[in-house]
Amino acid sequence: MLSIENLKGELTDEQLEEIVKDSLKDFNAIKRVLLIHPDYTRTDFTDKLIPFIYQELKNKGMSQIDSLNAGGTHRPMTKEEIRSKLGLPSQINFNNYYNHEYNDPQRLITVGEIS
Repeated sequence: MLSIENLKGELTDEQLEEIVKDSLKDFNAIKRVLLIHPDYTRTDFTDKLIPFIYQELKNKGMSQIDSLNAGGTHRPMTKEEIRSKLGLPSQINFNNYYNHEYNDPQRLITVGEIS
């Protein structure tokens, strides 16, 4: 297992792939996935991680993956912006691309509380 704390400098693609595989090793027979990700206001490494996550989930049998942009009160992202944020090459397609619709009470439900 690769320990991020012990690394110096940037992670290589091989190290990222190893981290993703190790993180998902206990998940089997995955069919449907909802990937919830930050929006355009967050600078992160989503575009580096998601292609590895996608491939590993696909290797585990994933048949559907949808994207939910967790944009809060920010403007919705276009499909193209989401694909860019997620680092998706043209050969990777998600089934659906959703934006968080915070301002439409008809689209919101309570699923629980965090204490």
